[in-house]
Amino acid sequence: MEVILTLAGIWFAFWLLGGALRAIGAAAKSAVATVKGEEPPARRFEARVSQTTIELKGNTAPIFEIEVRGPITAPYAGFEIQFVVHAMDITDGEAKPIFCALDWMQEADTPLLEYRTEAAPLPYQHAIISDWSRRAFVPIDMVSLPRSGTRRLEFHVDVVSANPEAKYFFGQRVSGVVLASATVRTSVEWAEIGYEEMRERRTRIEELTLDLAMAVSAADGSMDRAEGAVIRAWLGKRVEAIEDDEEKSREKRRLNGLVTAAYQKATAGELDMRAMCSELTEISDPAGRYDALELCLHVAAADGRAEEAELNTIRQLGEWMRVSLDRLRGMEEKILPVSMHVGDADDDGLLGISGAMSPEEVRKHLNREYRKWNSLASHSDPSKREQAQEMLSRIAAARRKHVA
Repeated sequence: MEVILTLAGIWFAFWLLGGALRAIGAAAKSAVATVKGEEPPARRFEARVSQTTIELKGNTAPIFEIEVRGPITAPYAGFEIQFVVHAMDITDGEAKPIFCALDWMQEADTPLLEYRTEAAPLPYQHAIISDWSRRAFVPIDMVSLPRSGTRRLEFHVDVVSANPEAKYFFGQRVSGVVLASATVRTSVEWAEIGYEEMRERRTRIEELTLDLAMAVSAADGSMDRAEGAVIRAWLGKRVEAIEDDEEKSREKRRLNGLVTAAYQKATAGELDMRAMCSELTEISDPAGRYDALELCLHVAAADGRAEEAELNTIRQLGEWMRVSLDRLRGMEEKILPVSMHVGDADDDGLLGISGAMSPEEVRKHLNREYRKWNSLASHSDPSKREQAQEMLSRIAAARRKHVA
């Protein structure tokens, strides 16, 4: 399926991802907070969708908000459930896939949109969500539709078994138990170029993305096997959903050819990164630029060590691609935790301090950073606690340098 290869890339997961994951956890824990232990009334399980915004870490992001209400009947009280949301574009009279840029908001084996809450027990065998309650939100800037203009979308919400977990492929359930489901439609004015419109640009976007990833790989003076494995995995996901074996084989050969060409250009020093970023910015949507930067960050993280040369290269790419430093920092924090940083770390870059900031702006910025990391200092995940403590130490050092 050729359109699978024309994916939009990573959204601004840098700031949303941390907050979104916490929001998902909270949604899962409260998934049955409004249910009552009584026989469900004669009302069907239903959903509604609206376009609104969400506020996270001082930033506002547009989202599709999916709310549900109605009865849910489980095999027994305490049965673990999940809410799962898929969406299709039905504008042209047939269901066309909607792709998502974030790995954690995709189907397990395809890049199609799939929002899935964490598992939570249903406290009663017969339960009802009595009032409209949000169970999912889809960041609008993260999805790719077939074409621009007025589009008609169909969202499908399932309440499914969490153990064993229900599995889907191309929006169709292939395993697990559905306890309740609902379908809702909405229209959206889509200004971005659709993936069908971008087909002719696809090859060049992939070529530029691979060239940039190879440039980052070579930034520290070496290109190792682990980095190559990351790039191969990135390519593999783009062909995995192609059903026709012959077509899949052709795509593998084509993409492998792009990898070989990118490697040759990188080792020969023939990559003009600024020109590549300028072209990618011109021909791709924002998601395409985030996709390229995410791949570059995963390449930098492949050997478990984030070299300053690699980080500086990625930050320069982000600047050339007009990606804000705050957004890029959020991506770094997720993919390159501070424990990976080696050498003389650039604390200002790590903390998002720019030379254009006044002392007062630096003080306010460090206060925000302190609140963010201090809230994670007692996290249940030891790795997050360790990262938070390290970042708090760096914030203290930055205060002495810039504020004291």
